[in-house]
Amino acid sequence: MNGRTDGLSREERIQRAAERFTPDLVNRHRAGTDRLLFHLSAIERMTAEDGGRGALEDSFQQLVDEALPVRASAAREVLSQAQPARPRPPLREDGTITCVLADDHPIVTESIAQVLVRSGVDLLGRAVDGEKAVEEIVRLRPSVALVDLRLPVLDGAEVARRCAREAPETAVILYTGADPVLLSGALESGARGFLLKEAPISDLARAVRMVAQGGIYLDPALAGFLMDSPARHDLTRQELEILRLLAEGCTNEQVGKRLFLSPETVRTHVRKLMAKLNVHTRTEAVATALRERLIA
Repeated sequence: MNGRTDGLSREERIQRAAERFTPDLVNRHRAGTDRLLFHLSAIERMTAEDGGRGALEDSFQQLVDEALPVRASAAREVLSQAQPARPRPPLREDGTITCVLADDHPIVTESIAQVLVRSGVDLLGRAVDGEKAVEEIVRLRPSVALVDLRLPVLDGAEVARRCAREAPETAVILYTGADPVLLSGALESGARGFLLKEAPISDLARAVRMVAQGGIYLDPALAGFLMDSPARHDLTRQELEILRLLAEGCTNEQVGKRLFLSPETVRTHVRKLMAKLNVHTRTEAVATALRERLIA
């Protein structure tokens, strides 16, 4: 074997493929390329040493270097449009950032805690499930809450939604090591940051600092999964919340009690969201919302 096909060497074939796989093509064909970009970025992170380059071919390294920022910029715009105005997170008088950490894996929790402390963050509390996380965040009112998306009792997205109501000054960062598609359903949760567990330690510290200063942090590798978001639909935050409760099997009366609305007001919202989704029944509305990842 001479490593050549159709007169081209392996290196030449890779280079030609990379030349065709431009950021513009990535933008026009998101479904497949976003997942590829995500995996390429993950490979790069896992194989990089001491902040250097990883094991990607140079041509694919160029793809990651060029395409990810393009996607991330667009996704940050979508994310900022989806976020309501929020109070600036509170800092100590000396500028110290305070934090609550929620994760049910002790080893992960300890590792992240050490990174936060080394970065000058004051870790006020920890939680191992979503219900406890909400209690600690509401009680301690930290600058930032770093919350695992897949928590028991309440997932991270629900923690972020509750904190947006009960402790709006705390900026929530959601992170996950699971399928990044799960994060797209959390876009309307009110979280101010989205991060992968595979991210470099420096990215974790940067994310915490950024949201503590009132900004939004988005892991570039997650950009594509946040593009097809509720911000691309004409659904209000309240309509999305109603959809989530309908997906749980709640009746109009139960939804009303949860959201402090009258049953008639709920029915009005349901009619409007069904019209926006172009469906005719509540079941179709929930199925469409789940299929299009409008709700987690």
